[in-house]
Amino acid sequence: MSHPDEELRAAYAMGDPVDDDTSRHIEECDECSGDVAELARTLRAADLLTADRPPLVSPPPEVWTRIQSAVAEPAPGASPPGTVVPFEHRSRRREVAIRVTAFVAGVAAAVVGMLLVVDRGEDPSDGRDDGSVVASGDLIPLEGQSAQGTATVVDDGGTRRVTIDLADTGSPGSGFFQAWLLDPTTNGMIALGVMDQDSETFAVPSGVDLAAYDSVDISLEPFDGDPAHSATSVARGRLAADG
Repeated sequence: MSHPDEELRAAYAMGDPVDDDTSRHIEECDECSGDVAELARTLRAADLLTADRPPLVSPPPEVWTRIQSAVAEPAPGASPPGTVVPFEHRSRRREVAIRVTAFVAGVAAAVVGMLLVVDRGEDPSDGRDDGSVVASGDLIPLEGQSAQGTATVVDDGGTRRVTIDLADTGSPGSGFFQAWLLDPTTNGMIALGVMDQDSETFAVPSGVDLAAYDSVDISLEPFDGDPAHSATSVARGRLAADG
């Protein structure tokens, strides 16, 4: 029999039922089995991209306009639908198809990235100047430490973020730096996140009373799997309400 068409090969790669002749041909034909294996790898990669992700939101209309514009023109050397391509030209056609598929996959990956950014409420730009500053303070090095910096809380329509800028931290050695909100009266602490860089922005958990948790603490944490504060702080400062 002739080679199964693309739809049948795709159905086989996805595990959909196909007739016995098609299944037997794909298993015995090196060319078809190779194409099916490549399709299966692509499908697995797509599953990894979308696994355990948060729900996506609809992108702006101009995203789809750009995609349609990019894929509207036929690939160089492509044959009209229904054209029978001689065997000796198939490798060239497959090469063109792979290039076009790779391009479209790149566009799709970019769209997925844009959707994830939008869904998480992040702006591809810095975004740190958005909203109103509601509190800020200096972070002072504790005894025997050199780390210092600033903390600024911004309220963007009910969503609060604290940006921490540090300097002179030195190397964390075999540990890492962690940011916390601190209630000086009770010594209660709320973990904000890891300071992977000298400047980080964290969301303030909803419902946290910044009148009570009015201080920022930077700790040096070991990689011991314990989420509690290590009791080793390198810098600390109180947040003063702006205005």
